[in-house]
Amino acid sequence: MIKDENKDADNGDLEIGAGDISFASTVPEKDARGVLVDFAILNLTAETQPLQRERYGGWRITAASVGLLVEVKRFPSRSLTGPEQESQILESLAEAKSDLIGQAGYLFLQDTNMSSVLAIAAAGPYWSGTTICLGDVDETMHSLSAKDPNYLAPGKQRPNQKLKWNNALRIDVPRSRDRLRTIYKTLKNMGVLEVPADV
Repeated sequence: MIKDENKDADNGDLEIGAGDISFASTVPEKDARGVLVDFAILNLTAETQPLQRERYGGWRITAASVGLLVEVKRFPSRSLTGPEQESQILESLAEAKSDLIGQAGYLFLQDTNMSSVLAIAAAGPYWSGTTICLGDVDETMHSLSAKDPNYLAPGKQRPNQKLKWNNALRIDVPRSRDRLRTIYKTLKNMGVLEVPADV
Protein backbone atom coordinates (compact mmCIF):
# COMPACT_ATOMS: atom_id res chain seq x y z
CA MET A 1 0.00 0.00 0.00
CA ILE A 2 1.32 3.45 -0.90
CA LYS A 3 1.03 5.96 1.91
CA ASP A 4 1.44 9.70 1.94
CA GLU A 5 4.36 9.67 4.32
CA ASN A 6 4.02 13.42 4.91
CA LYS A 7 1.13 12.61 7.24
CA ASP A 8 3.46 10.53 9.40
CA ALA A 9 6.49 12.84 9.29
CA ASP A 10 8.62 12.94 12.42
CA ASN A 11 7.59 16.50 13.31
CA GLY A 12 3.95 15.90 12.39
CA ASP A 13 3.85 18.84 9.95
CA LEU A 14 3.03 18.64 6.28
CA GLU A 15 5.75 19.96 4.00
CA ILE A 16 4.67 22.97 1.94
CA GLY A 17 4.66 22.27 -1.81
CA ALA A 18 5.34 18.58 -1.30
CA GLY A 19 2.91 17.59 -4.06
CA ASP A 20 4.68 19.72 -6.65
CA ILE A 21 7.82 17.62 -7.03
CA SER A 22 8.48 14.56 -9.13
CA PHE A 23 11.19 12.66 -10.91
CA ALA A 24 11.78 14.19 -14.32
CA SER A 25 9.63 12.85 -17.15
CA THR A 26 11.16 11.50 -20.34
CA VAL A 27 9.69 10.76 -23.74
CA PRO A 28 11.31 8.19 -26.07
CA GLU A 29 12.28 9.28 -29.56
CA LYS A 30 9.94 8.03 -32.28
CA ASP A 31 12.53 5.97 -34.18
CA ALA A 32 14.78 5.02 -31.22
CA ARG A 33 16.79 1.81 -31.54
CA GLY A 34 18.41 -0.21 -28.78
CA VAL A 35 18.12 0.24 -25.05
CA LEU A 36 17.46 3.72 -23.75
CA VAL A 37 17.90 4.41 -20.06
CA ASP A 38 16.18 7.49 -18.67
CA PHE A 39 19.11 8.33 -16.40
CA ALA A 40 22.37 6.70 -15.36
CA ILE A 41 25.29 7.58 -13.14
CA LEU A 42 28.57 6.66 -14.78
CA ASN A 43 31.98 6.03 -13.27
CA LEU A 44 34.65 7.25 -15.69
CA THR A 45 38.37 6.66 -15.32
CA ALA A 46 40.54 9.04 -17.29
CA GLU A 47 44.15 10.04 -17.73
CA THR A 48 45.52 13.44 -18.58
CA GLN A 49 46.73 14.19 -22.08
CA PRO A 50 48.74 17.43 -21.58
CA LEU A 51 49.63 17.69 -25.27
CA GLN A 52 45.95 17.60 -26.28
CA ARG A 53 44.37 20.20 -23.96
CA GLU A 54 42.18 21.60 -26.74
CA ARG A 55 40.62 18.18 -27.29
CA TYR A 56 38.35 16.94 -24.47
CA GLY A 57 40.01 19.38 -22.06
CA GLY A 58 43.18 17.32 -22.05
CA TRP A 59 41.55 14.11 -20.78
CA ARG A 60 41.29 10.62 -22.30
CA ILE A 61 38.70 8.22 -20.89
CA THR A 62 40.29 4.84 -20.22
CA ALA A 63 37.35 3.02 -18.60
CA ALA A 64 33.64 3.54 -17.97
CA SER A 65 31.08 1.70 -15.86
CA VAL A 66 27.51 2.29 -14.71
CA GLY A 67 26.73 2.66 -11.02
CA LEU A 68 23.01 3.49 -11.17
CA LEU A 69 20.17 3.04 -13.66
CA VAL A 70 16.96 5.09 -13.34
CA GLU A 71 13.74 4.38 -15.26
CA VAL A 72 10.94 6.95 -14.97
CA LYS A 73 7.34 6.35 -15.96
CA ARG A 74 4.63 8.97 -16.23
CA PHE A 75 2.49 9.70 -13.19
CA PRO A 76 -1.10 8.45 -13.64
CA SER A 77 -3.86 10.86 -14.53
CA ARG A 78 -4.55 13.32 -11.73
CA SER A 79 -8.27 12.61 -12.21
CA LEU A 80 -7.72 9.22 -10.56
CA THR A 81 -7.93 9.00 -6.78
CA GLY A 82 -7.73 6.41 -4.04
CA PRO A 83 -7.37 2.76 -5.03
CA GLU A 84 -7.56 3.54 -8.77
CA GLN A 85 -4.62 5.94 -8.53
CA GLU A 86 -2.64 3.55 -6.32
CA SER A 87 -3.24 0.72 -8.79
CA GLN A 88 -1.98 2.86 -11.69
CA ILE A 89 1.11 3.95 -9.71
CA LEU A 90 1.96 0.34 -8.90
CA GLU A 91 1.40 -0.65 -12.54
CA SER A 92 3.74 2.12 -13.73
CA LEU A 93 6.37 1.10 -11.17
CA ALA A 94 6.10 -2.54 -12.28
CA GLU A 95 6.68 -1.46 -15.90
CA ALA A 96 9.73 0.59 -14.88
CA LYS A 97 11.12 -2.37 -12.88
CA SER A 98 10.68 -4.68 -15.87
CA ASP A 99 12.49 -2.19 -18.12
CA LEU A 100 15.34 -1.97 -15.60
CA ILE A 101 15.78 -5.75 -15.61
CA GLY A 102 16.22 -5.63 -19.40
CA GLN A 103 18.60 -2.68 -19.14
CA ALA A 104 20.67 -4.46 -16.50
CA GLY A 105 20.82 -7.55 -18.74
CA TYR A 106 22.20 -5.45 -21.60
CA LEU A 107 24.63 -3.79 -19.23
CA PHE A 108 26.01 -7.09 -17.88
CA LEU A 109 26.39 -8.43 -21.43
CA GLN A 110 28.32 -5.30 -22.48
CA ASP A 111 30.52 -5.02 -19.38
CA THR A 112 31.63 -8.49 -18.31
CA ASN A 113 33.45 -7.02 -15.30
CA MET A 114 30.24 -5.76 -13.69
CA SER A 115 28.68 -7.82 -10.94
CA SER A 116 25.87 -5.47 -9.83
CA VAL A 117 24.15 -2.16 -10.51
CA LEU A 118 21.85 -0.01 -8.41
CA ALA A 119 18.41 0.64 -9.90
CA ILE A 120 15.59 3.12 -9.28
CA ALA A 121 12.09 2.69 -10.74
CA ALA A 122 9.91 5.81 -10.56
CA ALA A 123 6.35 6.87 -11.41
CA GLY A 124 5.82 10.57 -10.82
CA PRO A 125 6.90 11.33 -7.25
CA TYR A 126 6.86 7.66 -6.18
CA TRP A 127 9.95 5.49 -6.43
CA SER A 128 11.44 2.18 -5.42
CA GLY A 129 15.01 0.90 -5.56
CA THR A 130 17.08 -2.26 -5.52
CA THR A 131 20.46 -3.71 -6.40
CA ILE A 132 20.41 -5.95 -9.47
CA CYS A 133 23.17 -8.57 -9.43
CA LEU A 134 24.58 -10.43 -12.41
CA GLY A 135 23.01 -13.74 -11.33
CA ASP A 136 19.58 -12.13 -10.95
CA VAL A 137 18.98 -11.65 -14.68
CA ASP A 138 20.27 -14.87 -16.29
CA GLU A 139 17.06 -15.52 -18.24
CA THR A 140 17.02 -11.94 -19.56
CA MET A 141 20.67 -12.16 -20.59
CA HIS A 142 20.01 -15.45 -22.38
CA SER A 143 17.00 -13.98 -24.22
CA LEU A 144 19.03 -10.97 -25.33
CA SER A 145 22.00 -13.11 -26.36
CA ALA A 146 19.81 -15.56 -28.31
CA LYS A 147 19.25 -12.80 -30.89
CA ASP A 148 22.92 -13.18 -31.88
CA PRO A 149 23.28 -16.03 -34.44
CA ASN A 150 26.73 -16.89 -33.00
CA TYR A 151 25.43 -17.32 -29.45
CA LEU A 152 25.80 -20.79 -27.91
CA ALA A 153 23.42 -21.28 -25.01
CA PRO A 154 24.82 -22.80 -21.82
CA GLY A 155 23.53 -26.25 -20.89
CA LYS A 156 21.15 -25.22 -18.12
CA GLN A 157 18.99 -22.09 -18.22
CA ARG A 158 18.32 -20.33 -14.93
CA PRO A 159 15.20 -18.16 -14.57
CA ASN A 160 15.52 -14.57 -13.40
CA GLN A 161 15.60 -14.25 -9.63
CA LYS A 162 12.87 -12.36 -7.80
CA LEU A 163 14.35 -8.99 -6.90
CA LYS A 164 13.78 -7.37 -3.51
CA TRP A 165 12.56 -3.85 -4.28
CA ASN A 166 12.05 -1.27 -1.53
CA ASN A 167 8.48 -0.24 -0.78
CA ALA A 168 7.38 2.66 -2.94
CA LEU A 169 7.81 6.07 -1.30
CA ARG A 170 7.14 9.66 -2.30
CA ILE A 171 10.35 11.47 -3.09
CA ASP A 172 9.53 14.35 -0.71
CA VAL A 173 9.38 12.45 2.59
CA PRO A 174 12.13 11.97 5.20
CA ARG A 175 12.38 8.19 4.67
CA SER A 176 12.90 8.81 0.96
CA ARG A 177 15.72 11.26 1.65
CA ASP A 178 17.31 8.68 3.97
CA ARG A 179 17.13 6.07 1.21
CA LEU A 180 18.61 8.46 -1.35
CA ARG A 181 21.42 9.25 1.11
CA THR A 182 22.12 5.50 1.38
CA ILE A 183 22.27 5.25 -2.43
CA TYR A 184 24.63 8.25 -2.51
CA LYS A 185 26.93 6.62 0.09
CA THR A 186 26.87 3.32 -1.82
CA LEU A 187 27.85 5.07 -5.07
CA LYS A 188 30.58 6.98 -3.24
CA ASN A 189 31.95 3.74 -1.74
CA MET A 190 31.98 2.24 -5.24
CA GLY A 191 34.15 5.17 -6.33
CA VAL A 192 31.47 6.42 -8.73
CA LEU A 193 31.24 9.87 -7.15
CA GLU A 194 34.95 10.44 -6.52
CA VAL A 195 36.44 13.49 -8.22
CA PRO A 196 40.22 13.63 -8.64
CA ALA A 197 41.85 16.46 -6.69
CA ASP A 198 43.48 17.99 -9.78
CA VAL A 199 40.24 18.47 -11.75
